[in-house]
Amino acid sequence: MITIGSVQGDLTVNDIHHNQVVYLNGKECRTQALWADADEVEQAGAGRQEAEPMAVEDDEQKGGAVLPDVLATPDAMRMWEQTAEAGWTDAATYQPLVSRTKAALLAYEMARRLGIDNKWKTFEALWHRNNMRGDYNDAMEQRQSLAFRDRIKEALEN
Repeated sequence: MITIGSVQGDLTVNDIHHNQVVYLNGKECRTQALWADADEVEQAGAGRQEAEPMAVEDDEQKGGAVLPDVLATPDAMRMWEQTAEAGWTDAATYQPLVSRTKAALLAYEMARRLGIDNKWKTFEALWHRNNMRGDYNDAMEQRQSLAFRDRIKEALEN
């Protein structure tokens, strides 16, 4: 099975049959094994090199979800677990299970804690959404959303 997607302007191809993911951009072509025990990666023109840690797992395990590096750090993964436990995101796909305004509040708080400068672009690409900044502004005007914001802060502090 081959799935094709785009992460921040780069082309990503998940080739399950060959157990690898291929990253293409204007500067390089890189392949990386999908399995967690892989210890080498092959870059075009550079030969085999030690692999960088990645949050890419078997397509069947994570439903095809590939997180951008800024959302796959150990701190980010802890937050994903907390949001899934709270019922706000899907544990397998990282997709929001709450309204657009609440998802925007969640994205804002996660990005703030992780130091992500380009928060809207990052989460819009992951969640296949547009205008999350507008959703956030709408949320800031709703009393129920402000209560949800406080629940997010409490959940992510643990």
